[in-house]
Amino acid sequence: MKIIKQTIALSILSVTLTFASINNDTNYSMMSTVELEEEVEQLSMNGDLPFEMGLELMKRWKES
Repeated sequence: MKIIKQTIALSILSVTLTFASINNDTNYSMMSTVELEEEVEQLSMNGDLPFEMGLELMKRWKES
């Protein structure tokens, strides 16, 4: 019974981490640079800018 509980817990954790990482990457990477700039500006004025979003924008500025 203990092994079954551990297997279920590990499965739930794995699925959660998989979907969490997919969601964060695709939101920023699917946006155009102009859309990302506007979103970063809006969120930074509200004080809600996620670090990853700012990092993605800086990465794009560095590449261009």
